[in-house]
Amino acid sequence: MWANVTTASCPLLGIVRACAGRLAALWLVLLLWGLSACDQRQVPRLDPVHRAMTWQPGAEQLVAGHLLVELRRGVRLLAAPVSGAPLAQTEPVVVLGRERLRLVRELAPEPAPDAPLAKQDPQAGAIVLLSSDGAAGADEPLTRRLLDQVATDARVRRAEPDRIRYALALPNDTLWSSQWSLPLIHMPRAWEISRGSEEVTVAVLDTGIVYGHPDLEARLVAGYDFISRPASADDGDRVRDPDPTDTGTIDSSRLHGTHVAGIIGAVTGNAMGIAGVDQKCRVMPVRVLGVRSGDGIDSDISDALRWTGGAKLGTIPVVSRRIDVVNLSFGGPGVSFTLQRAIDEIIAQGVLVVAAAGNGGTDATSYAPGGLDGVITVGAADEQGRRAVYSNYGPRVDVLAPGGGLSELDYDADLGSPAPEGIVSTYRDEGVAEPAHAPFTYSPLTGTSQAAPHLAGAASLAKAVLPSLRQRTFGLLARTSANARYRCPQDELGGCGAGLLDVESLLLLTQLQKRCNCTGDLYCVDGLCLQPPLVHASIWDTPVVKGGFCELAATPSGDASSRKLAGLWLGLGVLVLLGLFRLKARPQA
Repeated sequence: MWANVTTASCPLLGIVRACAGRLAALWLVLLLWGLSACDQRQVPRLDPVHRAMTWQPGAEQLVAGHLLVELRRGVRLLAAPVSGAPLAQTEPVVVLGRERLRLVRELAPEPAPDAPLAKQDPQAGAIVLLSSDGAAGADEPLTRRLLDQVATDARVRRAEPDRIRYALALPNDTLWSSQWSLPLIHMPRAWEISRGSEEVTVAVLDTGIVYGHPDLEARLVAGYDFISRPASADDGDRVRDPDPTDTGTIDSSRLHGTHVAGIIGAVTGNAMGIAGVDQKCRVMPVRVLGVRSGDGIDSDISDALRWTGGAKLGTIPVVSRRIDVVNLSFGGPGVSFTLQRAIDEIIAQGVLVVAAAGNGGTDATSYAPGGLDGVITVGAADEQGRRAVYSNYGPRVDVLAPGGGLSELDYDADLGSPAPEGIVSTYRDEGVAEPAHAPFTYSPLTGTSQAAPHLAGAASLAKAVLPSLRQRTFGLLARTSANARYRCPQDELGGCGAGLLDVESLLLLTQLQKRCNCTGDLYCVDGLCLQPPLVHASIWDTPVVKGGFCELAATPSGDASSRKLAGLWLGLGVLVLLGLFRLKARPQA
C-alpha cells in the first residue's frame, strides 16, 4: 500500500522539490540582502520641512502706537506733509478704518508712472508713518489692534508695525579676524539668540589651567586636581588638591587645558585677544592630564567625572556648583567600562558630555572616551568645513566642528601640502603676545581637542536657553541642526556624522523645545513629547554574525521588528531546507 502511494506521488514530489528549490534560492537572496544592510545606521533627523513650518522668530519689539501704511496707488491723504519733512508740532489727523490717527510724515512717495519701481510693482503707492492719538500711552496690543483696523480701510494696501532693530556688532577682540572657526559655525548670528548665562558652568577635564591670563581669568571658577601620580602632577606634593594649575610647559603639557578653555569661554568684547563661543558661562578647570605629554589615567578621569556629577569621593570636597557641561578633549585606543560607568552616572544627573573623536585617523569606535556610549562625539573640520585628515571617523562621530588642519583633499604626503590653519586660543610663552600682559599669548593649535570645545560652548549656550536640556535631546538637536552639506559623501572613510556644527540652527531648535515643557529625556515635536531615538549601537553590544544572520544594530525606529523579520526569514529558510532533506531521504519503492 505504501509503495503504491509513494509511487503515485512521485510527480507531486517533483513539483514540491522544484518549488522548494526556488524558495530556498529566494530565501538566500533576501538573507544576503539583509546581511548587507546590517551595518547601515541612520542618523535620525527632524524633518527639515516640518522644522521650517514650525519655526517661529523671536519676539518682535515695536514702537508703541506707530503704524507704517502703504496706500493704494492713486490714494492721497489731503493733509499729507512734504516727503522727508520733520515732525510738525501739530500733526494733521486722518481717519483710516474708523481710527483717528496722526499723520507724522511720508516715508516714500508714490512712484512716478515711468519709474522702474512702478513697472516692477504697478500697485505701489505712497508709504506714510502714522501714530495713534494716544501714542504716549499706547502699548503693543493697542498697536496690533490699530493695525487690524487700518488694514480694513479700502484706501490701504498693507500695514505693519514700526519695529525696533539693533546693531549686530561683531566682537572687538583684536584677533577676531583670525578666528575663522566662529563665522564658519554661524556664531555671530547665534549670539543674537543667546550669549550665555553666568549660571551655566562648563567643566574642562584637561591639563588644568594657567592662571592669570587676562582674557580668561574672569570666567574661571574653583576646580580641582585629580592627578594621583606625582610624576605626572609635578606640583610638589603627593596628594590630590584643590589647585588645578597646569605646571607644564608648551613642550610637556602643551598648556592644553588653557587653550581648550579659551575656545569655550574667553572674555568677549574686551578689545583684547579672542572671543569665546559662550560669552557668559563659567569655566571650571579640572586637572586629569599631567605634564608627561598630557598623560592621564582612567581611574583619575573616572573620579573626576563622578565628582563633576556631585558624587562624594572620600575626603575630597563635593563640587562647589552644579556642572552643566563637561568637555573631554583627550582620548586613546581601547574602550573602558570604568569610564563608561562614570559617564553614564553624570549623564543621568543631567550633565551634557562632549568628547573629541581622537586624532588617530581611524575609526572612533575604538577610542575612549569618544567611542563610548552616550557621549556626543566631535570630529575635526578644516577651514572649508571638510573632515581633517587626522580626525577619527566612522559611524560613532556625531558632528564635525572646526579643529583646523588639512582635509583629505588637501593632504599629499609626497607633493607637500599648504600650511594648515589652526584654532587660535589663549596660551602662554609662544604665539601672539598680549601687550602689557607678558608672558600670556594667543597661539593656534590643531586637533579634535579644539573641535570638541566648539560644541561644548554651544552646549552651554543651549543650556542657557533651556536649563532642563538633557543629553539625548541635545545630541538629537545637534545632529538635526548640523549643516548636512559637510557630511562628506566623497570621503571614502566617511565619518562626518550629520555634518558641520551650526550653532544658530541649534539654538533655534532649542528654543522650540521650550513650548512643550517636556521632562527628562523627552523632546518636543508639534506639541508632543517623544523619546529621542538611539542613534548609535552600544559598544558593549557590537553586532555579531549568529547562525547566518546579523544581530541588527539599533535604529531610530523598528529595530525590534527588524530582528523579528530576520528571525522569520531564518526560520523559513530552515523549514525549507529541512523539507528538502526529508524529501531526498525518503526511500523509493
